[in-house]
Amino acid sequence: MSLLFNRAANRRVLLGPSSALRNVAGGALSIWGNTSTAQYQFALFYSTGIGTAARLAIWWAWSIGQVYGYSRRQDGDAYTGVAAVTGPGLHHVVLNAFWTGQHFDLWVDGVLAAEQLDAAWTGNSSNTDSLTSYIGNEATFSYPFDGPLDDARCYNRTLSDNEIRTLYAARGRDRIVQGLQSRWKMAEESPGVVAAGAAVVRDTGPQSQHGTPVNGPVYSEALVSALHSRRR
Repeated sequence: MSLLFNRAANRRVLLGPSSALRNVAGGALSIWGNTSTAQYQFALFYSTGIGTAARLAIWWAWSIGQVYGYSRRQDGDAYTGVAAVTGPGLHHVVLNAFWTGQHFDLWVDGVLAAEQLDAAWTGNSSNTDSLTSYIGNEATFSYPFDGPLDDARCYNRTLSDNEIRTLYAARGRDRIVQGLQSRWKMAEESPGVVAAGAAVVRDTGPQSQHGTPVNGPVYSEALVSALHSRRR
């Protein structure tokens, strides 16, 4: 399954606090998404300790045909961003942040699409939990996603080139679990069922950062066909 988000309804999944990206040398986000809406829209957002600023985030902007990743290492740092030209429709996106290595990479459909250097990055990420993290939006609710999202993941390490290619090619049937902190398969119900209730979007990783849907995202057909069927 996947979850279908709607821009007009400002749908989202609240993930709440997480220690997954606390005091680490690198981290990665991975998600499948499908949208043709020509607006800025967030797919996966992990805050810094101050809540509304992104430690790591993936977002789309089809108005200019791009997908973005951006990050900050410490709570007060300036953003570092990277953009890759792509088109509407279904895509797999991975954002790799090498905080001690002073750069991060954006991968689209198993291909390195862009890289950004930042000499100001030195040392691990800040020693604070991420707050008010979201699937399908960001902390001010200003840029909701429009379309389905599937198989969202957070790792507390960077992924290798081969691992990212495998994530794309295996379409959910990989065994890349080292450093996996959270994974939301969004497969709890049948297509057409409205997601509702506290902590119903289950995190199958060790963080157990279960998500609470807001404004009724709807379960939809899977974007990643190999993912497990819905669970009871």
